[in-house]
Amino acid sequence: MAETLALVFHAEPELPVPQWMDENRVLIGGDMPGRWDGRVVPYFHLIMVMCAIPDVRIVTLMKPAQCGVTELFIGIVLWSMDVRPGRWMIMLPKAEKAEDFNRTRFQPAIKVCDRAMRHIANEKKAFTAARTTYDRGIIEWLGSNSESGTEGTPARYVWIDEFDRCDPLATSKLLERGKTFSDSKVIETGTPGDAGKGIDARRGAATCQYTWFVPCPHCRKYHTRNWRQVRWANGGQADPTIVRRTAWYECPSCREKCHASDRAWQGRLGQWVAQTQSIGDLGKDEHGHDTAGEVVGERPPIDHVSFAILGIDNDLLPNPYGEVAAAFLEKIRQHGQVDYVWCTETLGEAYMVKGSRLEVAELKARAEQSPNAKGEHGRCPLGTVGVIVVCDVQVDRLYWAAFAFSNRGADIWLADWGCEACLGDGTLATVLDDLRLKEWPISKPGEKDRKIKPSIVAVDTGHRAEVLYRYRKDRDSKTVLVKGFATKGNRDTRPYTRSTVDFAGAQIPLYRINVTLWKNSMARWLSGTQTTEAQLTATLTDGTDAGLVSTWHLPKDVDDGLLSQLCSEQYVDGIWAVRRKGDANHYWDIFVYAAAVLEALGVREVNTGASNGKVQGNGGSGGVKPRVEPAARVGERGPVGQRFLD
Repeated sequence: MAETLALVFHAEPELPVPQWMDENRVLIGGDMPGRWDGRVVPYFHLIMVMCAIPDVRIVTLMKPAQCGVTELFIGIVLWSMDVRPGRWMIMLPKAEKAEDFNRTRFQPAIKVCDRAMRHIANEKKAFTAARTTYDRGIIEWLGSNSESGTEGTPARYVWIDEFDRCDPLATSKLLERGKTFSDSKVIETGTPGDAGKGIDARRGAATCQYTWFVPCPHCRKYHTRNWRQVRWANGGQADPTIVRRTAWYECPSCREKCHASDRAWQGRLGQWVAQTQSIGDLGKDEHGHDTAGEVVGERPPIDHVSFAILGIDNDLLPNPYGEVAAAFLEKIRQHGQVDYVWCTETLGEAYMVKGSRLEVAELKARAEQSPNAKGEHGRCPLGTVGVIVVCDVQVDRLYWAAFAFSNRGADIWLADWGCEACLGDGTLATVLDDLRLKEWPISKPGEKDRKIKPSIVAVDTGHRAEVLYRYRKDRDSKTVLVKGFATKGNRDTRPYTRSTVDFAGAQIPLYRINVTLWKNSMARWLSGTQTTEAQLTATLTDGTDAGLVSTWHLPKDVDDGLLSQLCSEQYVDGIWAVRRKGDANHYWDIFVYAAAVLEALGVREVNTGASNGKVQGNGGSGGVKPRVEPAARVGERGPVGQRFLD
């Protein structure tokens, strides 16, 4: 009795989770055994704080594999044993895995933690396969495949790990266990699966959704990290071993390099920012030391908070940019493309199921609003350095579209489009001649419009191929001829090949385009979704920068007829096919060929040095001219780079 009263009236002050972890948590095994050091993983700090706030009822964390999250939450369970005891129910996908985890990772972690072990009266009785019993509670380990064990038993704390792999019915039952407690806590962790499902859906359902921001060491502005800004030398031809050491991150604001050596400084000044908040630039204190930017805006309710950590955020790795990039290249070398596992476990992003289809309403909503900034039908926007016209020839007509592109193809704008009747061979040739000579004004407020002609005219040879071969041989040797081929499930992973056709004693160059691969990419580009296929296509053929994916823009006055053709197909069972028999898909094919031809001819090497919208070159004659040369190998540019500039 005296001992009990002593505990009540002489209780130790409650240590915050971060402080308790630094003082008491000991890691065993792995690459970093020894005392826990919260400075190594600064983004864990707020997560630990939120787990101790009574008003926070649910904590959701989406993360890549092998980033220390499991060790973090083992520590939080140990903290609760010592500071806020209660019954825990912890679920993994399989009962066998849950029991193994308890025996091989959790119970050994207790044994090396003095503050936790003091709550174990009899080690032999306390440690069993499926549970750990301590003086003020029970920690029970469950499998989502267990027939019983989640019903009827109240639990103050619930932790569901590998959320997407657990049975949904079992998780829903387990989530009911804490409703009788006023301060219950549910923790949901795991690598993502399909976008909009599982842990990704839970993250999006949170009332307070946090994103990790870090400052740039050069411009001092904050940014979030994303895969599109990871860079390495030699693109798709790089040695993964070298990339693992040398890859860097390009600041989206100033374009300067952020190296792995900057990460400790960035982490110390990093901030979690909720969806209703923003963050200012770095500051300085009275001693001239850097201070974190101010988070501005009211925080939303915190009853359910969520966090997302990417593989390129993983500060447990010497160079996380290089690790993710090297894995990317290795997947391409082994399989020809990156896969579900790379996207979800290595990168830590939810997988966007291959674009089943685009929708007119979605594309309409994405159409640009400012004609001066982004262009309008019949005009090219400021920043245009070249124009490509792509044609889809049918039996009695020709569909065409003109696309303006910026330096290195970073932005591509739909500038103009149309359909011309061309019954006879002579009429087809005349239409092509007219398109080659057509001019488009470049918008610049307050100045006289400049005019630009096409840098490239590309034509699909699916119909009237011999007429087009003769046109290129006798009339315009600069015309780029293409032909598409489809491969179910991307069995042929080459984005394009360059071949020749023997016609009337001449060798006619012909680009064969893998439309399956390019349509996968185009569907996501147009919907504004970052994708692995888009990254693959960009990187395979890029010899200077990795991961440069074009941003495609539609003018505000784009018509529904064109949009309906862009949405005419859907991806089913590994192939793209029209939704309804008879639906026209000409502009959909044109967009795909535009992307493929620009990549094949080396648009990423176009760097005119133009600024303020001034196009360097011949002005009215187009400014940029393609030089088409044989490629050295499939999917690569030739030895001189096939530059656009003469």
